[in-house]
Amino acid sequence: MSFLKELKLKSDPNYEFVLPHLGEWTHGDQAKVIKDFCTAIGVTPVKFHDLRATFITNLLARGESLARVMSIVGHSELKTTNGYLRKAGVDVQGGTDKLGYKLPNESAAKVLTLVGRSN
Repeated sequence: MSFLKELKLKSDPNYEFVLPHLGEWTHGDQAKVIKDFCTAIGVTPVKFHDLRATFITNLLARGESLARVMSIVGHSELKTTNGYLRKAGVDVQGGTDKLGYKLPNESAAKVLTLVGRSN
């Protein structure tokens, strides 16, 4: 927020917004802008909602509270934000730690042939 406030102070005082306000974003053409951008840089096009979902799940995966994420993204129902908690894996994170399974370190690992192979 402090960065945005500082940016606003440096911007044209006659301009209402801090960041550029593209007409495409106002008129619902975000999907086309994102698709064209992805195509231009050579990556698989993504949907606007995919970006939003990634943002939400990343916040939750890093330990941000449901209530705070809900407020940041503007959800009016906690159950909407809670749905992303499952996608972030936070609800099951560490669930198998008590089993005590350990992966062998690289030097101790051996490749075993379980069934005869014919080349």
